[in-house]
Amino acid sequence: MIWLAVYLPQGALQYQRFCHGIAIEIPMAFYDPQQLTILAVDTVDVSVDASIEVGLSVATAQALCANLVLIEYQPSLSEQYIDWLAKWSYNYSARVVVPHCELQSKQSGLLRKVPDVLLLEVGSMAQIFSGVANLLRQYAKQASDYGFRWQMQLAEHPLVAQLLAVYQPQLTYLSESGSLQEGAYQLSEASTHQETLAELPISALPVENAVMVRCQQMGVTSIGKLLALPHGELGKRFGEALLMRLGQLQGRIEMPQCFYVPAETYQQKLSLMYDVEHIEGILFPLSRMLAQLSDYLVQRQLAILQLQLTLVYRSHEFAPLLLTIHYPFAEHRSDNLLALCRLQLERQTLYSPLVALQLDVDDFVSQQIDESSWWQEQGITTEIRQLFATLEARLGEGCVKSLRLANHHLPESSYQLKPLTEWGQTRHQHTLSDLSHKTAGVFYHRLAAEGAAINGALGLFRPSFLLPTPQKVTSKEITRLKGPERISPPWWLAQADRDYYVAAHCDGGLCWVFYDGQANYIQGWFS
Repeated sequence: MIWLAVYLPQGALQYQRFCHGIAIEIPMAFYDPQQLTILAVDTVDVSVDASIEVGLSVATAQALCANLVLIEYQPSLSEQYIDWLAKWSYNYSARVVVPHCELQSKQSGLLRKVPDVLLLEVGSMAQIFSGVANLLRQYAKQASDYGFRWQMQLAEHPLVAQLLAVYQPQLTYLSESGSLQEGAYQLSEASTHQETLAELPISALPVENAVMVRCQQMGVTSIGKLLALPHGELGKRFGEALLMRLGQLQGRIEMPQCFYVPAETYQQKLSLMYDVEHIEGILFPLSRMLAQLSDYLVQRQLAILQLQLTLVYRSHEFAPLLLTIHYPFAEHRSDNLLALCRLQLERQTLYSPLVALQLDVDDFVSQQIDESSWWQEQGITTEIRQLFATLEARLGEGCVKSLRLANHHLPESSYQLKPLTEWGQTRHQHTLSDLSHKTAGVFYHRLAAEGAAINGALGLFRPSFLLPTPQKVTSKEITRLKGPERISPPWWLAQADRDYYVAAHCDGGLCWVFYDGQANYIQGWFS
């Protein structure tokens, strides 16, 4: 196997920078909300980085750097970052090992992993990306586009790749910005890796602190010196755990991995850096969240019919505001996703400042292809779909319907109202498989012309507006002008035959009426 290790120092902080659109020049820091001390710092200014240290009080850090952006650290922030990182890294490898966030590891006491290093098995993906080098280029470009400062290393063993990515990386974001030789993307010899590892300090090994301290007390300060000692004596003195770690480092023992498994649903949370009191204040962070959702859908050729947007209030007196956004035409583009969300949000009233947003999608569908074609002149265009979706978002779900013909003799039953999601699903009885692509449009035009000619020859007139239910009218209110035309209901309805007439109404207007032997009814109106 060929493993790619990606070291992302302060990745959780850099993810917050990306989500909130904070410029890279502005320093950021996580702080402990209970002790009010600095937990992590992310800055490109060396002077600021040196002045603000981990453990410093929040008040002192703000005094040293006035433009420092402080974010209250919660374990959920690390979980959100790891989940997001694994989702887009999964596009480059089917075997992704999520990193252990250093902040989360310190709080839980689990320090036996190399922190902030993502692992991807890339040897099996070489043919898909036309080589491992091309995969690294694409991954490096996307990581840089997200604003991450990364370090990468290729190796045959996962622990070797992790340690070298942190201390002696093969590829960094600084080298990527300039000219880089082709060899930087290739796998180095295993002997070269072992020589580099031998020079690393003993503190680089992910072992217990007690073991590290005892090694240093013995004068063993580098990994090379530790590997030179007899393994039997090391096992007696330090136990099997250290021997297993050394065996993984040398490739003699396989390192078990827990691979990332994508969830069947999509969820994304975002804690706002400031209280939002107006709807306009959440549009920018929401647009970034929807852009990430759009990338997720495009890469998997999926779309959504609805999503749930949760707005969390600062005051616990108010329950979170839950909004269900419907997309009748299976949407996947970020602009259209945001447009309908914005229409729904404009009708909402905020009863308390907002502190968090959450997106949830439970079901996915395949992306729809535009049915319109120049030679067939059927289907609806993308612009019409957007118009219908906007109308439904403004008026409410189910307020906009599509019409569909029904096989029934009675006019009031000859059509059906269907939701927009079923628009365009009906097909003409003559399928395209029976026709040539070049003559299909001509054929359909000829059918329409023949139908109009037959109706005209028979003297049949149909109104453009039909009433859902025929309206009873007296004979004094109408004046028959043309007819009759008899329509017989199906026999199983046990209804009388209808004689239809074109009539003038006493209040003005031309109507279509019928007489069933007992009374007159208005069926529809002519435009």
